[in-house]
Amino acid sequence: MPMVWLIRHAESAANAGLPTLNPGDIELTARGWQQAEQIAQAFTTRPGLVVTSPYMRARQTAHATLLRFPDSRLEEWPVHEFTYLSTSDRHYTTTHERRPLVHAFWKRCDPNYVDGTGAESFMSFMRRTRDIIERLKHHPERFITVFSHEQFIHAMLWLLFIDSGEVSPESMYRFRHFLISFTLPNGAILKVQLSDKEEPWLSPVITSHLSACDA
Repeated sequence: MPMVWLIRHAESAANAGLPTLNPGDIELTARGWQQAEQIAQAFTTRPGLVVTSPYMRARQTAHATLLRFPDSRLEEWPVHEFTYLSTSDRHYTTTHERRPLVHAFWKRCDPNYVDGTGAESFMSFMRRTRDIIERLKHHPERFITVFSHEQFIHAMLWLLFIDSGEVSPESMYRFRHFLISFTLPNGAILKVQLSDKEEPWLSPVITSHLSACDA
């Protein structure tokens, strides 16, 4: 029964409203690097395994924790963000500027739709998330921390606690409303106890380690 800390990456350039291009290359802001330090100090026990997404902002967020616990094993897993907009048409745009494309994607409500180069379908995203949950459940390490992204963490919660059934347009519609029903602050921690035999346990969203202006 591994204890898993799900950690949303610290503030990135996109979170700060700056224009970005490739989702995987977005870096932390100066504030984000400070949040990463605060995350590292939130640990009272060394994590046996540190998992990061392949995206730059998640790997940078994990850096301070790895410096504090150099004996923790580091692995990169596909726990990256749900990138559903084609990267070929993004150019250097802000989150605000991409909002009409976001609305159009979710309005289509087609789990198999792929927007273009660099994008994945909702079906693929859910399949990827299920695979990670199973991998975590059966991992021999007892304390694992996962540096990931807001939508991926939402997807894990959705599958663990709300709807683990077949993916459909209806479930995609309901997931979208779940996604916008609450936000995870940058640097927030969620603790999840996973088990094959019992219901998983979930902590409240933890932000007490962040400075007052970030929590």
